[in-house]
Amino acid sequence: MKFNLLLLLFLVINGFLWGQTDSEIRQIRYSAANDELVYISEMAPFYHGVASGDPTHNSVILWTRITPTHKAAQLNVIFEVATDISFSNIISRGSLNTNAEKDFTVKFDQQGLQPNSFYYYRFIHNTDTSIVGRTKTMPIDDAENIRFGVVSCSNFQAGHFNAYRFASQRTDLDFILHLGDYIYEYGEGGYGYNEDTQRGHEPDHEMVTLEDYRLRHSFYHLDPDLRRAHQLFPWITTWDDHESTNDSYKDGAQNHTDSTEGDWEIRKNAAAKAYSEWMPIRNPDPINPVKIWRAFDYGNLMDLIMIDTRIWGRDKQVRSTNDENYGDPERTILGKDQLSWFKDRLSRSNSQWKIIGNQVQIMLVQTGPNQPFNLDPWDGYPAERDTVLRFIRDNEIDNVVFLTGDIHTTWAADLALDPFNTKSSLNPDGYTALTQDGAIATEFVTPSVTSDNLNEILGAPAGSSTGLEAALMQTNPQIKYIELDDHGLMIFDVNKDRAQAQWYVGEILERDTTPELLTAYKTDSESNRISPALLELFEDDEKTPENPEEIKKKYRTDIGTKEIGVVFNAFPNPCNDFVRIQFGIEKAIKGEIYLIDAQGKTIIKEALKSFNSGVYEYTLNTSQLKSGIYFFQLKSRIGNLSYQIVKS
Repeated sequence: MKFNLLLLLFLVINGFLWGQTDSEIRQIRYSAANDELVYISEMAPFYHGVASGDPTHNSVILWTRITPTHKAAQLNVIFEVATDISFSNIISRGSLNTNAEKDFTVKFDQQGLQPNSFYYYRFIHNTDTSIVGRTKTMPIDDAENIRFGVVSCSNFQAGHFNAYRFASQRTDLDFILHLGDYIYEYGEGGYGYNEDTQRGHEPDHEMVTLEDYRLRHSFYHLDPDLRRAHQLFPWITTWDDHESTNDSYKDGAQNHTDSTEGDWEIRKNAAAKAYSEWMPIRNPDPINPVKIWRAFDYGNLMDLIMIDTRIWGRDKQVRSTNDENYGDPERTILGKDQLSWFKDRLSRSNSQWKIIGNQVQIMLVQTGPNQPFNLDPWDGYPAERDTVLRFIRDNEIDNVVFLTGDIHTTWAADLALDPFNTKSSLNPDGYTALTQDGAIATEFVTPSVTSDNLNEILGAPAGSSTGLEAALMQTNPQIKYIELDDHGLMIFDVNKDRAQAQWYVGEILERDTTPELLTAYKTDSESNRISPALLELFEDDEKTPENPEEIKKKYRTDIGTKEIGVVFNAFPNPCNDFVRIQFGIEKAIKGEIYLIDAQGKTIIKEALKSFNSGVYEYTLNTSQLKSGIYFFQLKSRIGNLSYQIVKS
């Protein structure tokens, strides 16, 4: 809910337009000092890389996006899956079609794989091949351990994705779990703007339409550290609010106004459609992308149950505990159907550990007697939280662990019905702090990848929150650890003896920094309570085989004029009043922007400008154009860039 927006460097180009005005171009700058190449011609036409997700014991979702070089009705892509990095043993090959209805993304469910095995995959279009991705299936029988990275709250504008980079450098992870806020909806200069990061957002305004959400996903996928983490590991993801908009719920959102932003259902469905297109997720209901709650059975060791506390069934948040609806037993954060499914999954699980992928904190956190810390998470839905915790306790379901994001900070806590009063025969719902008697389950919270934590919100140096951390732990005896000032990720390791979290934190204003180990906590099997763990209890074991190359170097023979860049997206196209063109330039040039009609007549010619390497957004007012076909062109002495635009 709190986020840091980054620096957007932009240029306004004062060109001239015969018959109309109001065109604008801006560069979304990555840090040149850190050599963050977001547009790499060798990756054509698969500039957004590859990804895999939702692995089971015999299947995995495989994903890519092909960037068309012109306005195409349909494109064909070949996929190959092999057991080795050289593709000498290809076990699956086929072709798929994609089109503008899917934003030219390609996603399919590769079946028939072997359990607990690594695979390599790639995509081919004409003579061009994508980078090679590596993925892994999950075990079907006994497993010694499962280890995965846990991340959330990755605001591009707030800083560098060093947590993703750190995960990519590890060789011991089975998958990456993202607990929401994968993208952020805010536009240029919005909440949390950070001038210290030479990064930007595109589009430059808040996401509202399907085109907006697609452009933002496209932009995030160009980040080299995010792209690399997707390339090397399967991901399991859920959304929180910022994939749609702040503090969203089933029927609306705090950051949505119907009168100025349109119907909420249209916006919600647009956000869900773009998410389904751009993320390697297996949708439980193919015709309803809003439904993403699902579960994974990883043998006898672990079940992973992914719930949706944000969009599916959530009632509107209350602003105060004095609200008459606050304690209403009918209020829900899950929805009745999802709650029933969740309880059924818990009761039927035959796995030792029941791990819950949960967006918002379920632990009860108070700043004083009957004063919840935050009413957006489960604290704002106390009746349903009690229902869940009582179900776990009354059915004697051990080893339930909630993994949570959202709050941008690090926490470890016991879950109890009444943690503020001692457990006794007169108060069976109580909790005894010294012995931890009354603990029902546990919760581990991962910090943000980049989104602002407490010291940044206050404008204070790191370490300034120690007093508040101590006060919160004193007021809330069930909380065993809090750290409010650092960014990073959690590495979570599950074996037959315990489930353990280790947190790694580091800087976000510079790229390539290596996160440091912060602390470690665990829950021993059948204890249902939190305890400190030995630091470095598990090392970076070499589980994974050879890494595929990050960038596939190749030489291309282009016919005709050399192209100096690529158009990633143009929305809306066909257009009415405007079109927004997202394009990349590989090397610094001086060039002129033209708009040419189908007869070759120049409609727009902008003044000569300098373009550094990077990603640009060009917004063109097309309201006065006649209906027909036009060509956006960027011309320079060393080559040209061209893309077809249609005016309705």
